[in-house]
Amino acid sequence: PLEQESKKLFALLQLLKEESVLQHKNLGISFENNSYRFWKRQSQQWQPIESKNIFYQRTLPINGQWQLHIDSQPIEIQETIKKPHLIFSFGVHKLPTMP
Repeated sequence: PLEQESKKLFALLQLLKEESVLQHKNLGISFENNSYRFWKRQSQQWQPIESKNIFYQRTLPINGQWQLHIDSQPIEIQETIKKPHLIFSFGVHKLPTMP
């Protein structure tokens, strides 16, 4: 289940990157203790995406602790996040590679 979830998350990140480029929008993703959510930049503020399309908030099937690393740097996971950990700007096309 964890390997399947990581593949799903990687595919969603690819789609989020493509959506950012196609719609010329800054989009992002944040991680909480047992979930992740997608964000859009609107009116100079980050807003959670609240739609029922593919970018809805998802729960991770993980019992216990887990760690997030972006570019080999540990990221602190908090209970409530007000902005994304990872941002896709429509002019930037870098995405981490899946091992």
